Amino acid sequence: MKLGEIVDVLKRYEKRYRFLDVFADDVDDLNEVPWETSEPGIFRYEADRTLYCQPFDKGVLRFSLEAKSPWGKIAVLGAVGAAVGAASETKGGTLGGLVLGMLVGAAIGDRVEMNRIMALQHDGAEWKLYDGPLLPWAKKSLLPQT
Repeated sequence: MKLGEIVDVLKRYEKRYRFLDVFADDVDDLNEVPWETSEPGIFRYEADRTLYCQPFDKGVLRFSLEAKSPWGKIAVLGAVGAAVGAASETKGGTLGGLVLGMLVGAAIGDRVEMNRIMALQHDGAEWKLYDGPLLPWAKKSLLPQT
């Protein structure tokens, strides 16, 4: 998937969900855009809308159209591109070619309200709802630990 498709899905669901969590190695143009550091561990890309990216230690990237993340202390990688190797290791061949993402809604304190999470699958052209057999694994693997 491309960064523009991430912006599109965040815009489409922005009234209910604040973040999209995806594995870094599923973002095709991740290293092709000029990321800027806006604060430690947060990266910004200026397009038609500003896209913020926060890498987590499992190779998960949290994207948002908002500048601040409500998450507490996290272990971040030094650069966005370094998350790709960690994502491959976390997935361990589990997904094959399946591209999954989790839209995450508002947080309560430092934890995510589990009924405010929507799993999505990117089929190469668009995002669709996902409720397949890998849903429990995806929730466990894609949501950053806080």
